[in-house]
Amino acid sequence: MGNFCCSEENLVFPSEDKIKEIINFLKIRQLNIDEIKEQINIILTNNSEIDAIKEEFSKIFYETDASKNFYINCHKEIFNNFFEYLESGLNINQLIFLIFPLSKVTPNTKNHLIEILEDLSGPSISYERIKTLLQQVYEFYTIKITKDIKDSIRDEKIEKDLKVLIDEFFTEVKIEENIKRILMSYEGYSTEERNIGISDLVENLDRNNFKSYEEIRFMAIFDK
Repeated sequence: MGNFCCSEENLVFPSEDKIKEIINFLKIRQLNIDEIKEQINIILTNNSEIDAIKEEFSKIFYETDASKNFYINCHKEIFNNFFEYLESGLNINQLIFLIFPLSKVTPNTKNHLIEILEDLSGPSISYERIKTLLQQVYEFYTIKITKDIKDSIRDEKIEKDLKVLIDEFFTEVKIEENIKRILMSYEGYSTEERNIGISDLVENLDRNNFKSYEEIRFMAIFDK
């Protein structure tokens, strides 16, 4: 997942290494997207009440045993924020797209993304729909996760770094600019008509570093 261990954001924001450590300690980071989908299907098949679904989902998302998880408070906040998308009406295919950047990368990552988007919208998708989906992804992996960690961690230096990230880099305006750049080649398309081919879209997302949450955060900080 990404190759930014010695890259620019670590020099400008040393706390980004800690953020990655916290996120990478999530249990779900060890699963590829097929394994995640299989686990979600099992949970939904065996449970109908939202509270039961949330409890079972949390067990695959993070280590719920506090004696084994140094970052349990951060992980609880991240998971609760994530689960709110399901509670607010996101369907399972949309949820899987949202969770994709957290999944373990495999050689078939691009094919997995094509499959996810085709499950969402068939062979093509509208400009407006992919814009909305990308906004949810970028907001979650920049603004929301950063706020979750900032509110849960007790480290003055990290809190200070995260405040700068939230106030100056992970803003709604910056997210909108990033998404507009990603979708630049589709400007002028009808916003509602399904006229963006999924295969072409995935190639575009790949060129714009949509493989992992690390790359999403990196581009939000350093994209000009």
